[in-house]
Amino acid sequence: MILLRSLFGLEGRLRRGPYVLTGVCLMAIKYLAEALLLRLRFGIVWTPWDYVVPSYSLRASKLEALSSAWLLLLALWSVPFLWAGAALTVRRVRDAGHGPMVALLIFLPVLGYLWMLIFAALPGQPAGAAADEPTDSEPAPPAGLQRTALAIGLPAVGGLLLAYLSSHWIGSYGSGLFLGTPLIMGFATAQIANHRRPIGLRPTLALVVLSLGLTSALFLLFALEGIVCLVMAAGISLPVALIGGVLGTATARPAPAAAGIFPALAVIPLLYLEQRLGEPALFEVRSEIEIAAPPEAVWPNVIGFAELPPPEHWLFETGIAFPLRARIEGSGVGAVRHCEFSTGAFVEPITAWQPPTRLAFDVASAPPPMHEWSFYARVEPPHLTDAFRSLRGEFRLTALPGGRTRLEGSTWYRLDMGPVAYWRLLCDQIVHRIHRRVLTHIAALSTQRP
Repeated sequence: MILLRSLFGLEGRLRRGPYVLTGVCLMAIKYLAEALLLRLRFGIVWTPWDYVVPSYSLRASKLEALSSAWLLLLALWSVPFLWAGAALTVRRVRDAGHGPMVALLIFLPVLGYLWMLIFAALPGQPAGAAADEPTDSEPAPPAGLQRTALAIGLPAVGGLLLAYLSSHWIGSYGSGLFLGTPLIMGFATAQIANHRRPIGLRPTLALVVLSLGLTSALFLLFALEGIVCLVMAAGISLPVALIGGVLGTATARPAPAAAGIFPALAVIPLLYLEQRLGEPALFEVRSEIEIAAPPEAVWPNVIGFAELPPPEHWLFETGIAFPLRARIEGSGVGAVRHCEFSTGAFVEPITAWQPPTRLAFDVASAPPPMHEWSFYARVEPPHLTDAFRSLRGEFRLTALPGGRTRLEGSTWYRLDMGPVAYWRLLCDQIVHRIHRRVLTHIAALSTQRP
């Protein structure tokens, strides 16, 4: 228990020596464990640079061989180390005479390590002189309804501004947007709500949820996002905001209440830097089905197929694009396939034509991946055109005993959203569902009697 409290506890102060020693040991354990796993399991050389800037490796497709499940497992493995780093830094900056909000600077990519060095070099303050010691000269905090309104409203407006800056100005839908911003919002809400007059963890977390909900409502009100994408983002942003709320509640001390929103400015370099670290990662999704017909009977329905029946899966009721029909102009390499979706048509120049075994194509142009739900007639956030891009596709037909065919459909796409593990998990499932709809339809057409 003592070890756990020393690593993850937020109370008390921490001197320079233990801060440096503990931090170096934790970083070494995390790096060596990850490097060993990736080398032995996947044959990937995980360098110290990859450890320092993991988002670069993800965007550069160094971890392309890892499934979304493995990426998610690595992300979960990182959580206790991130918490320990935050907890140690909170106690270190308190010992140096600064408020705990300064510790949020360690979450900046690359620059976070520089801030750790700065915090490690700061001299400690005499006992009783730390920034979290109350003084009689400090103004009394707002109480009741006023303080509640501030705790909800200030982080909500700050989160809206940061999210707009990231998505519509910088053009980044990275981890800074979906992790950094909600973390700051949750932390700021807790700091304001518990300023000199603690209200407890459960009421604080309720305010965090309300603040995040208000930000989402403002996005809808100003036609910046649709309902479906906000719900999808909540799967990652809400837990992170709650973590920020826990951290902010545990470190709440007498300080200007409104100051809880200002550390949000620290996420701005993160949003800009992450967007420029390498190219977005390239991923493949492959699905297959067995058809009770030979490849020669299946092939004509691969290159083009008639109208699909209305979709039955609930996913496509949310606005996600789904295939309707496909036709081809010409024959052989150089022909152009047009696959029409509910949001428009994919234009697919043929790059491989090997009847009846293989059809491959590039994606010259693609429609939006979804129609957003909104109170307005049309909402077009930048991620609908930039964050997810389908690049190429392929069908493979393999003859099986008994006159059957194994039909495989593959899609390669680029994903420019972070954290990659979370969004890839969702995107893979959506693409699999689209594949399943097409493959099932081809199977039905191929087994129909003349």
